[in-house]
This record gives sequence, structure tokens and C-alpha cells, in this order.
Amino acid sequence: MNGSSQALPVLSAVVVHWHNPAELAALVESWPRDPRYELVVVDNSGDAGPLPDFVVRLEPGVNLGFGGGAMRGVAAARAPLVLLLNPDAHPRPGALAALVRAFDEHPAAAGVVPALEDEDGRSQHRWQLRALPSPTTF
Repeated sequence: MNGSSQALPVLSAVVVHWHNPAELAALVESWPRDPRYELVVVDNSGDAGPLPDFVVRLEPGVNLGFGGGAMRGVAAARAPLVLLLNPDAHPRPGALAALVRAFDEHPAAAGVVPALEDEDGRSQHRWQLRALPSPTTF
């Protein structure tokens, strides 16, 4: 126990940033100001710009790549649920609560996949789930 009376978040989002401060700023602006949802930014490029105090900023000093940055962010996340986000993602009101609720409703699930939509509400499902390569196409 760290002695803090502050409750831990229920969901941490990890964002790996690489040379796109404008998109990251838009994500931060759309992030709910709710202590149940932690936002962790791994600034691989060192140019994320100023971030508000509620954002956990990690600066590795080198480009860890997406995988390395994601792992660094997951290691720093305080919540039992972790969401990996690209900087151009913007959660709609209620979306994070719906993800948490999905885990509550399906306690045996190892993961859930949120719906991806563009700015006009059209499905972006083709970006979401892709078939794994077979031995002959690998």
C-alpha cells in the first residue's frame, strides 16, 4: 500500500506517441476527467508538448517502437484493465464505462473489442480484427 487515499482507476488507456502532438492533444481533450479512467502517454518522440496533470507521461528518451512503448505503458498502468489506443482515437461519452461493464458482464473474458467508428459514425471494422496468416500465406 502506498499510503494514498486516492482510489485506483478501473481502466488505464496506454497511448504510444510518435511525432503527432496535434492528434494527441485532441485525444487528451476528449478524455473524460474521471479518476476511474487513467491516461498513460508513452512519448517515444519527445515532442508530445504540454500535457495536463491528469495524464501520466512516460519519456523513455528513445523510440521504443509501438510494442516496446505499449509494454512500458502497460507496466506503468495502475488499473486492472488496460486499453491500447492510437493518438487519433477519441472515446465517445460512455464508451469507457461500456468497456468496463463488458468485463463485469463477462468475467471469464480475457479481452473485449470496442466498436471503432469514424467521425461520421461509420464502422471502421476492417481496421479492427484481421485474420491471422495461415501457414501457407505466412
